[in-house]
Amino acid sequence: MTNQLVVGGLYLLPNDNRPSWLLAADEVQVFYDVWWDHTNNWSLRSSNARTIFPRCFAPSLISKGSQIGYEEISIEEISKYKLNLPMKFCRFSNFHWGLQPFGTMEEFATHCNKLELRLSNEMILSEPKILINAKGPTGGMKSGVMIEAKNGKWFSETELLWQAYNIQAKFKNNIQEGVGIHRLGWEKKVASYYIGGYYDDADYLRMYENMHTTSDAHKQA
Repeated sequence: MTNQLVVGGLYLLPNDNRPSWLLAADEVQVFYDVWWDHTNNWSLRSSNARTIFPRCFAPSLISKGSQIGYEEISIEEISKYKLNLPMKFCRFSNFHWGLQPFGTMEEFATHCNKLELRLSNEMILSEPKILINAKGPTGGMKSGVMIEAKNGKWFSETELLWQAYNIQAKFKNNIQEGVGIHRLGWEKKVASYYIGGYYDDADYLRMYENMHTTSDAHKQA
């Protein structure tokens, strides 16, 4: 359960009378699955093709949606689709994607230190590999690139941002506000993420931030 939302819950989303199956949630957003009438099953159980998780703003679902049932997500499905992984990481408002790659992680870390960007070398993602999708100059998403952790087990914040930086360096982009890596879905048996800014493409993080800023202002008034 996250902020009154139940993973595995069947919900009616605002302005939608079709049931949606809640796959993962944090305080900001929800990933859900959709029902396919032509297979009489949920889309994840109907296909092994590339999947981009549908999503919605968690506070809207809490305030305007309704739970109408429950269907358990199996341990095998959680493991297969990596539903327990973070929805976002490597978010920094004072750093930007560049066009010059760094040959080694040490060179990248030195560059970040000069900018007073302190990155952690502790585990931030407990997966040996993921797919990263860069952005093009008009905001379009490039084909995913598989990256693998150097230790073969997990990624640190430094390594993730370094590898993502080098992938994005091949393309000009229009990302204006900081950097961030955000969950996209599932592809080629691994979790897929997209390169973005400090805020996600749907702008849910900004909406959540603004909502709480307004709330705090009202409390102080």
